[in-house]
Amino acid sequence: MSSVDPKADETGVLTRLVRARGLGPQAVDEVRAGIERDSTLGLSYLGVGATLVGVLMLVRGVTAYLAAWHTDPGFLVLGVAWALVIVAFVAVQVLVRSTRGRLPSRAFAGLLACDAVALAADLWVTAVSPSAASFTIAIGVGATLVGCVAVRSTVEILGATSALGAILLAVIVAQSVATGVEPGSRVAYAMVAVVPPYAAVWLVRAFSTFVQRTLDRSVVESTIGTARFSTGILASKELSRLDLEAEELLRDVAQGDLPLPLPSVEADRAAALASRLRVRLIGGRKETWLHHALAESEVLGPVVTLEDPDGSAAYLDPRQRDGLLSAIWLLADDSALSDPRLHITVGRRRGSEQSVAVDMMVLPIVLSITGLARRRVDPAVWPALERVGRYTEDARRERIRIRVDAVVAVPDASR
Repeated sequence: MSSVDPKADETGVLTRLVRARGLGPQAVDEVRAGIERDSTLGLSYLGVGATLVGVLMLVRGVTAYLAAWHTDPGFLVLGVAWALVIVAFVAVQVLVRSTRGRLPSRAFAGLLACDAVALAADLWVTAVSPSAASFTIAIGVGATLVGCVAVRSTVEILGATSALGAILLAVIVAQSVATGVEPGSRVAYAMVAVVPPYAAVWLVRAFSTFVQRTLDRSVVESTIGTARFSTGILASKELSRLDLEAEELLRDVAQGDLPLPLPSVEADRAAALASRLRVRLIGGRKETWLHHALAESEVLGPVVTLEDPDGSAAYLDPRQRDGLLSAIWLLADDSALSDPRLHITVGRRRGSEQSVAVDMMVLPIVLSITGLARRRVDPAVWPALERVGRYTEDARRERIRIRVDAVVAVPDASR
């Protein structure tokens, strides 16, 4: 049997993104869409596991129901309620399989309605016979929610589970106060009904976050091998749109749909179009790979700011770029308990020093981090910075200042 190497798979994703960058923004979008489709397949596997957990919960609930055969006066009512829950569970799973992993909102609303009716019957039996072994339907309701965790929004599942938990808790407390009967098995049944949906939601969210962060990091790292100065994916999309508008305007003029000289409205439109094109083209002259990496990242963009007026980061070689990006990613990782903010300043290039070769120069880079204590810094940050250059650090409370002196090649004026 052959096994899939996660590192090899991640490298394949990165290779596809790097190649797509050379083809344009549409190619990158297609690669990202393909990766997201792959993640949906992984989510469908989680859905199968959630369905199996739901089946086990149904078995547990039905077993508890059958155990009350001779003692529960509302046995027939609970039997009908159980039949309703089981039919609803099976119907939803069949619908999900027939629609390739989708559950329409109406179908989900119908499932919740069936759950509500069955739960109401269970609570009625509980009110009639407080000592009866009821609350078993709650387990079935929890099973239906677990079965939907991969095909409906986690917010919806959390809301329904929280409502179920609140109702069960209120009934348990009210019954205990009114009758003095120990909650006993009802508490256990409530836990079995509520805990699995919460756990399933956490698992799905963790998986989705992992996929999105892996994709985001691959997109960021695909900028390492790009040219020193270029337009990024976002700017390329804007340029494509502006180019299409300019082509339509010129076609209208060539076909005689617009007279010359242009009317005032069309002349203003053409002037605005030219201004936007000029801004985008000029911006690409100073936008480096680091600017694009931060701008295109959903993780780094909100927490990292860059100050590089001369575009000096362009002169870092691929190994230095990889080290700097790795350090930034580890410092800005919001999965930690802290919420750090980074400000990166790339200073002006200095001429070669005595310890530096004649054709090399020193590029100072300063990373200012707030909201992060020194002890919480990932140890992998320091080896990553060593790939960039010699560094010094100054840590005070939750403020860290790291200065890196990167030795880079003197720019060739011909390039």
